Amino acid sequence: MEKDSTRITLRPITDEDEADCIALLRDNIINRTYLLPDFADDEAARPLFRRLRDLSADPAHFVRAVSLDGRMIGFVNDVAMDEKSAEMGYVIRPDLHGRGYATEALRQTITALFDRGLTVIRAGFFEENVASRRVMEKNGMTPTGEEETIDWRGASHRCLYYALRREDLS
Repeated sequence: MEKDSTRITLRPITDEDEADCIALLRDNIINRTYLLPDFADDEAARPLFRRLRDLSADPAHFVRAVSLDGRMIGFVNDVAMDEKSAEMGYVIRPDLHGRGYATEALRQTITALFDRGLTVIRAGFFEENVASRRVMEKNGMTPTGEEETIDWRGASHRCLYYALRREDLS
């Protein structure tokens, strides 16, 4: 892994993030590859925002706002987590794609989780989502050989999994 950048910070999600978070949850580009329900309006997305906000304060989970200049531009969240491993997901505002923010967010997430004592960090991506694969590779993650087919938004997608073990960093 490359050294950490300081362009972004990971922090708990707050009430002040509500509009930015709901915009992420309702974004059509994000929803192509991130498994989120369709929300008819902001009010329908508000309960998920509140859940993410509450989970970001729960030490048993790892849910964080990705913040640039104090504003939420994305989030990282555990999909599954136990005392030794976590499967993570991440999103960045589409107008900020291609600038390395997802790579930095995942790097900071991996560091924080390894510092907590976890030994394996996993993530999955739809095979056609090359950008997400590159984010994982830039953070030292490698294919696990695991895959599954997920039916999403009217199409079947091959989901591939990558992982990084703490021992691989030495």
